[in-house]
Amino acid sequence: MSKAILGKIINKCDSFAPRLILITGSAEINGRGVVLSLVKSHLHTNNEIQYLTTALSPARLKSCIESEGLALKVTYFDGYSDAGGWKNIASCVHLQGPLEQIFSIGSPKESKKPVVVIDKIDDVSNHQDSLNLIRSLHKISADENVEQLIVYASADCMQENLMSSLCQIASATIHLQPAVPYRCKIVLKKPSGKVLQSYEEFNLGPDLTVQDNRTVEVEKHQAGETNDADAILAVQTTFNLTLTEDQRKSKNMLLLPHTRVQSSGGQIHYTPDDVDDWDEEDPDDDLDI
Repeated sequence: MSKAILGKIINKCDSFAPRLILITGSAEINGRGVVLSLVKSHLHTNNEIQYLTTALSPARLKSCIESEGLALKVTYFDGYSDAGGWKNIASCVHLQGPLEQIFSIGSPKESKKPVVVIDKIDDVSNHQDSLNLIRSLHKISADENVEQLIVYASADCMQENLMSSLCQIASATIHLQPAVPYRCKIVLKKPSGKVLQSYEEFNLGPDLTVQDNRTVEVEKHQAGETNDADAILAVQTTFNLTLTEDQRKSKNMLLLPHTRVQSSGGQIHYTPDDVDDWDEEDPDDDLDI
């Protein structure tokens, strides 16, 4: 039996369904493919989707789903065309207010519970206080009338404290890394309090299904993370903070002065100053001790 977690989350193969799934991408890796893979999985099981889009128009998103005739089950909330309310477009939603007021969450008597998707939360954070945003997300995910909350974020566009808070309240976190095939780190929090962590690789098929999902060694994944961090650091600074391979070898071969002294033995030479007192008499001889 495969130990990979991503495929089980998307295909809902586990008895535990995470209430809040956080998917993080970056400038180098777009995580929307994983978001739409989750969406299509829910649509195939007849779940309805309420999709807040801030980075793409609803028309572009529909084109990704209409091929299978599933678009009728999706209600789009356009936070892309007039996010700030400056154009007064009646069909658009504004991102300044509480998120729970945007979606049409039904009463407990209704049998079908919608899956709420927020794409992308970093755009919403530009219009709201971080504390209010976290409070809204927690309220939606805890609502018994919501099947699941899926949140997509660009990690390199988020404030560090907000990203940390998102990871805290998320039941499952999928951190995508730029690689071929796709690579991700998954943190899954069970209701019992057990936390599972997995480093995995996968491919996305033409129909946005997760294929060839498998776990990878931690050392291999962390080595890739280090290279990715160096690349991001080089882009964000105007001066070079990294070393080439030749520079790294030269640095490792350099023998510092204190190292040479320690390896060959050394002596301390002191030249006294003119004001030094070299009186060998006891300075405390006048004391009655």
